[in-house]
Amino acid sequence: MRTYDLKKIQELLVDFFILTGIKICIYDSSERELCYYPERFSPFCAALREDEAMARQCTKCDRDAFAACKQTHRRAAYTCHAGLWECFSPILLDDKIIGYIAIGQVRENGGSPETVVDAFPEEQRERLRELYLALPVADMKKINAAIHILDACT
Repeated sequence: MRTYDLKKIQELLVDFFILTGIKICIYDSSERELCYYPERFSPFCAALREDEAMARQCTKCDRDAFAACKQTHRRAAYTCHAGLWECFSPILLDDKIIGYIAIGQVRENGGSPETVVDAFPEEQRERLRELYLALPVADMKKINAAIHILDACT
C-alpha cells in the first residue's frame, strides 16, 4: 500500500484552488477519496445528493469517469448530469495508475440549472437555483488552463 504525505498534498490543493477557483480532489488507486479542497461537495452538489435518485446519478458520473480513466489511461472531461463541468485524470507511475485527480463542480458561462432543478418539487427549486448560481463559473479558456495544470500534475 502506497503512503502519501497528505499535508503536502493538501497544501498543493489549496494553492490550485487559489489560482483557479476550481475544486480539486485526490483519490487513491482504489478510488478512495484522500483529500479535497475547498469542500467535498459544493453546496449545490450536496443538496442534489440529498435526493436518492440524484445521488445515484452523481455516483454514476464518478464511476463512469474512473472507468474511462482506467480504460484509456487518459483524462475524462465531461459535463455531469446536473450540467456541471468536471474532469478526472489518472496519476501514472510507469504507466500504472496510482491515483486520480478530479477537478470540477464548476458551471460554464451561460449554464442553467433548470433541467436538474425542474426534477424537484417546487418548494425546493428556488434554493437549488440559488445554490447553482453560487457555483464558481469558468469559461473554456480557464477550464483548459486548469486541465493543462492538471495534466502536468499527473
